[in-house]
Amino acid sequence: MGADPIVYQVYANTGVGDPINYTTPIATVSGLTFTTAPLNPGGSYRFAVRAMDATTGLVDQNLDCAVQILLSAAGTDVTLMPSAPLGLRVFALAGGSVRVEWSYLGVDQAAVPLGFHVYLSSSGPLSYATPQATVPYAAGVVSYGVTLTGLPGGAICTVGVRAYNAAAEEPNTATVSVVALASGPAAVDALAASTT
Repeated sequence: MGADPIVYQVYANTGVGDPINYTTPIATVSGLTFTTAPLNPGGSYRFAVRAMDATTGLVDQNLDCAVQILLSAAGTDVTLMPSAPLGLRVFALAGGSVRVEWSYLGVDQAAVPLGFHVYLSSSGPLSYATPQATVPYAAGVVSYGVTLTGLPGGAICTVGVRAYNAAAEEPNTATVSVVALASGPAAVDALAASTT
């Protein structure tokens, strides 16, 4: 007597980030691959597979065999896009400089960033067209920073930081603004100490 014939039922969501619908499979295949119809740009798709005994019709009830596919508005696969940096801080320094600091706690090892793009505007809204600086990612490092120089004193500087990798640059729009300083405070010119 031969083994029971096994086929695979493929389930999906509707592509808008909703849960997988395990009620009705979108396909039943006998092999180990499945090709979808074209997916809509900007979609958040989830697919799952369950084994089914073709003779008895019994289907396993696993919830673990699932994948997600994220598409950009242009239809590019951005599934492995890194997560956004956290805790963005910006400090004005003397001489028209600002210090930009942030943390990165990405836990998805498949979506590790290559680095961070630092964006700056000292006049008007922040544009994400061209980064002012690029800071490389380093495994095990949590805190990052960069000093941006050459800013006009008194300018309101708006700064944003985005993580990027080969898949995409994540699209966070968190910003911090600070007024650039043309000069710092006057130096301490006298110091006295006494015991009490």
